[in-house]
Amino acid sequence: MKELIKDAIITVLRMEGIREDVINRYMADAGGIMFSKTANRSMVAKMNNAVHEVEFMQEYLDESTPIQRYISIVVGRAIQNSLRDEWFIPIEKLIKCLDIYCGKDKNGDLEDVLDVDLYQLRIKINMNGFDIWRRVLVPSTYSFRHLHNITR
Repeated sequence: MKELIKDAIITVLRMEGIREDVINRYMADAGGIMFSKTANRSMVAKMNNAVHEVEFMQEYLDESTPIQRYISIVVGRAIQNSLRDEWFIPIEKLIKCLDIYCGKDKNGDLEDVLDVDLYQLRIKINMNGFDIWRRVLVPSTYSFRHLHNITR
């Protein structure tokens, strides 16, 4: 189970476009995985709610693997409530924390922890004789299902 959790963390960080060196450093510094009981009912309720929310995203589930790469992208962008009753978007918080974790580069600037290949799409429709188009940048890690939801 511990190896599966480590593999899932690495897979999800890659799906989000986190640089490989940042992932390696994070995993090396993270140490081992430990399991423990919690008496914090609020935390248990939040974990149960997270599982319940995933039920609404079944179209992203890949039953052929225990690591859900594509659903992680959707869940990482769902607004969450912290234990201190603050609202946040998990992927934004993760990137901010990784920026702080990586520190500053030799020029004193924050390092960019992302390295994402993007595809540029030009989406065009004809409405009453007028061509309407938009340029959309899509991360290469997105599935066709994600692309479908972006364009609707």
